[in-house]
Amino acid sequence: GLVVDYYAPRLSLETETQLGESFSESFSHELEAEQQRKQAYLQGLMDQLVKEKYGKAPHLNYQVHLDPDPTANAFAFPGGHIVVMEGLVDQASSENELIFVLGHEMGHLHHRHNLRAIGRGLALYVMTEAIFGGGSGLSKNVGAFTQSFQQGFSRAQELEADHTGLEALYGHYHHVGGVMDFLSRHEQEVGFTGTSLGQYFSSHPHPQGRMERLNGIIQSKGWSQGEKQALPDFSAAASGASEPSDKASGQNHKE
Repeated sequence: GLVVDYYAPRLSLETETQLGESFSESFSHELEAEQQRKQAYLQGLMDQLVKEKYGKAPHLNYQVHLDPDPTANAFAFPGGHIVVMEGLVDQASSENELIFVLGHEMGHLHHRHNLRAIGRGLALYVMTEAIFGGGSGLSKNVGAFTQSFQQGFSRAQELEADHTGLEALYGHYHHVGGVMDFLSRHEQEVGFTGTSLGQYFSSHPHPQGRMERLNGIIQSKGWSQGEKQALPDFSAAASGASEPSDKASGQNHKE
């Protein structure tokens, strides 16, 4: 608790980057051509958000990793790494939903929720590095760190990340169309253990009232619902299939 709250905001960029790189082996997957297009598309969206300054933590080198897992989930790891499971991409009905998810995970990174989620593992890592150096804490504690991310965040942390996701979505399109579709589908599967979309809320808890809270933010800001941007056909090897649409600039979406 107090030890983690002390270390998390004080962890240096170099140490956070090292910590993130310790997970690099788990990020590495043999991707088929269609999966490579999906990853390239997600990275393109991420690069646009960073350029639009919705990364909130510009010192991080944001990298998106596609995990060929059929469950619908996403995680943010230290150092700017965001893992998106293929099931989440396949379940998405618009580009807008993916922008919200990426913005949400960027919010966790900005607020360093992921470092706080590591809990005792972070303090153990810092102490191990101080004594032994050379990445000893990284190599010995990756399993414990990974497990901690699966346990989810607090209601307050999820709301902070949702707020960042909404800001990114609005900044990108000048409206927040698509986010309610995404959340309503998830809320419908709250009883759901074992369902694909249900996996998202198993690590992103507190779905009850989530839509109401976000609706309150949207209404207070006066943000409108607008046109949703269709996803490309990832199965097509046509040129540009993995490129975010030109319409994603937001210039033609303001309502």
